[in-house]
Amino acid sequence: MPLPGTCQEEQVPGLMARPSEESLTTRLQALLTQSINGAPFRTQIQQLSRSPRGASLLRFATTRYSHRQRCQITLPSQLLNRLLQILERAHPFQVSALTAWQEQIQGTDHRNHNVSMREFWKQTRILLVLFLVAFSDGDLLGQSAEFRAACQSAVNHYASLAFATYSDARTAAITLRSAIERFVASPSDQSLEEAKEAWISSRRPYLQSEVFRFYAGPIDDERGLEPMINGWPLDEFYIDYTEDAPNAGIIADLANYPRIDPELLQRHNELAGETAITCGYHAIEFLLWGQDLSSEGPGERPVSDYTNAPLAERRSDYLVACAELLVQHLSIICHDWAPNLPNNYRHRFLEDDPKRSLWYAVYGLRTFAGKELAGERLLVAWDTQAQEDEHSCFSDTTLQDIHYDTLGIRNLFSGDYTRTDASSVTGPGLNTVFKRISQGRALKLEENLTRALHLANSIPHPFDQTILKSDSDPGRRSILDLSLIHI
Repeated sequence: MPLPGTCQEEQVPGLMARPSEESLTTRLQALLTQSINGAPFRTQIQQLSRSPRGASLLRFATTRYSHRQRCQITLPSQLLNRLLQILERAHPFQVSALTAWQEQIQGTDHRNHNVSMREFWKQTRILLVLFLVAFSDGDLLGQSAEFRAACQSAVNHYASLAFATYSDARTAAITLRSAIERFVASPSDQSLEEAKEAWISSRRPYLQSEVFRFYAGPIDDERGLEPMINGWPLDEFYIDYTEDAPNAGIIADLANYPRIDPELLQRHNELAGETAITCGYHAIEFLLWGQDLSSEGPGERPVSDYTNAPLAERRSDYLVACAELLVQHLSIICHDWAPNLPNNYRHRFLEDDPKRSLWYAVYGLRTFAGKELAGERLLVAWDTQAQEDEHSCFSDTTLQDIHYDTLGIRNLFSGDYTRTDASSVTGPGLNTVFKRISQGRALKLEENLTRALHLANSIPHPFDQTILKSDSDPGRRSILDLSLIHI
């Protein structure tokens, strides 16, 4: 008999019937106890904890999951402390920093006080089952050869999607760099507008790549590339003048920064704090548009800032250095995901157990969709109604961000990606595995993604004015509704 409030048991191709909440807790505890105390599992868990992504996943396993005190999966304190000791020795920063999944579930609780244990299970079933499948060495959930093969196919195509999307982002960044070089060589209203259009176009493939984040892959590993590519929000005065600080920024500080080049910007990114962004898309955005001080449109940086204004040459040097650095960083990630390269990230990703690699992919997708997109980019701006909390505030292109971020999630789910040259990359998406775990939940996810894209496209432009309206306004309501869709 199922526990009160839970879904009925169902048979899943390649898996045993879904275990009850009590059974899940018991199995998770047993698996980790065995991993820590038993041979040869102790060595395996220690090896796993030495990698950032492994440490984050072990942190996930030790986190207490609660939903209004109705559903709990927790570990005994003694076992928890022993596991955390292993993690602390391996990656201390991971233990405190990577709690995205817990926050995501708690965030759902805060936003919807009427979600029952039944709905909680529906929303977490795929992740919990995949976790147990990924980190079991035996037949813990009865996974079949067919299930493993489905995981391998999905993982192979995931890598192909990652390479195609990042390659498009890199190509678009090269186009942006060329437009910026033309602009600074011959500044005019037209060349400035062309550089802005190139920036807007360059964002589309990159936004679709953000779904490959949040499991210590190439974009989020110890090299810290993501904050140098897409760091936000940023303190404008750390780069250049603002309305309230006319002499601020690296550009104006000749004494401490006599030469502006890519190395300088990379070295100082986030050096003075996480909003002290010196490079990446949003630094370029600020240098092209300037502060957004208008309620009716984006920033209006004059072209004279690059002609006869004070520090025009240094401002040009800064802009060119940013564009060059963006291409360099995206090139690194493309190399990491390139096929047929020995010992790059893609090679290791595909050589790993496909069930584990699939878990990393799903964990990243869920964390991006929940904590980052729904939380940081939608709910925070909806709640604070502050212009500074929108993603692309200088250019007023936040609605484009929301659309292509959501599209990137659907790409992984369906396995289909339309490249910037209009060609298509198609193959088995994550839904092919989801359907083996829960046909009904997979179909619900597909419906939710369709609705999410519809809501993303129904938010009125500009975003920073829509968030200021009353809660009854349809456009503002669309922002909230989009953030509440479970993916």
